[in-house]
Amino acid sequence: MSGCSIRSFHELNPWHKNNNVENISIYVAPDLNMQFAISIDVVFIYNPETVNSIAKLDGHQWYQIKQSVLAGHGSDIDVLEWQMVSGFEDRGRVLPKNHENAVKVLAFMNYPASKATSVEITHLISPRLLVEFKQLSVLEEAKGE
Repeated sequence: MSGCSIRSFHELNPWHKNNNVENISIYVAPDLNMQFAISIDVVFIYNPETVNSIAKLDGHQWYQIKQSVLAGHGSDIDVLEWQMVSGFEDRGRVLPKNHENAVKVLAFMNYPASKATSVEITHLISPRLLVEFKQLSVLEEAKGE
């Protein structure tokens, strides 16, 4: 049997982070056809078992079951919520206090008729979520931007 499990290694090394996310920005590109605000959630998941039930969802599915997930797994996740309109950007959101311990970080968008409504941002340091052409995508923003 091996001497040290991954969990105990992480517990013994306080500098270890389960994800790389340090800050998040969101930009909704100008779109004359967008006549409403769209919802965007970033979900920090702390329990690997909870990851299994959320990671396969797209944005439409997430918003359908969001309240039941929050009721049943509230201590296993943190959710940052945005309501964004066309042409606006947000760079100033404070991350959850415990965010470094999240084993998976996902972003979901509720945009009718979109097929690209979720992205994983776990391994990005400065993810920039971009809503353009009814799709959610992510870019890695360079330091200092």
